[in-house]
Amino acid sequence: MMPIASRLRHGLKRIPIVVLLWRLPKKAARAGRYGIFRLIGNATYPVLGKRAALRGYYRTTRDFTKRGGGRYIELEPPSDARESALPDESSTGIFVASIPKGRSLYDCGVVVSPDHRLLADVSWQDLVRGESLPPHHAAMYKILLPPVQHIAGSVAVVTSVRPNNYFHWMFDILPRFEILRRSNLVPDFYLINTGASFQKESLQALNIPMNRTLSPTMHTHIEADELIVPSLPGPVFGATPQASTCKFLRSAFLPKDRTPAPHRRLYITRVDAKERRVINEADIR
Repeated sequence: MMPIASRLRHGLKRIPIVVLLWRLPKKAARAGRYGIFRLIGNATYPVLGKRAALRGYYRTTRDFTKRGGGRYIELEPPSDARESALPDESSTGIFVASIPKGRSLYDCGVVVSPDHRLLADVSWQDLVRGESLPPHHAAMYKILLPPVQHIAGSVAVVTSVRPNNYFHWMFDILPRFEILRRSNLVPDFYLINTGASFQKESLQALNIPMNRTLSPTMHTHIEADELIVPSLPGPVFGATPQASTCKFLRSAFLPKDRTPAPHRRLYITRVDAKERRVINEADIR
């Protein structure tokens, strides 16, 4: 007669999830840290669903929509002006994607596909060891995601990395409203930060109704009937603003009927800055 331990082991081997979890440590040892989290994500997704670790990523939103996962509206194809600022980072054009049952995480608008994968080209993060590539994204290393809140209707993800930084707010985030306008898609709500006074003031200047904004936090995890995702205007850490972004900001915030008048020029020095100093400051002064 088969010992009890052997019978139990034999019975457990017939349960798929047990077999998967049993093999997980061996696979993880071969896969490295990134592979470990992907194995955890795929193993726990059937149980935890949308709160499980992410199962992987799509390098571009177009890659996802090609699989029939939504609608991709290309406004401008990739150009030399928008080449990636980071090695191995895919260059994408200007677009807006409509994703049924798409999700967004945290206060910086991380976008997750319905099949539980990161959409990397619209999910920038702070540089980690000088890199912002998908395998290094912080969202890829969360074992348990925040609880999901369902939002009826359509939600446009406008926020992005460093929303409380004035430069990134003006040159990376606000231009997404213009990209969204060009697509002719009108969302029910905008996922956009509204905690700082300059954020509220600039949104009011753009005539964005505050009652249609959803201000995200580090615990945000929303799913919308339709997630509308405009691209970024260019590489977030590319250091050089796009010409179209500057044109949009001038049009949105400068007086329409202004005429040149005598004025003084002010130079703000960065001589005491920790980084991004001006190398020919004496000449400029």
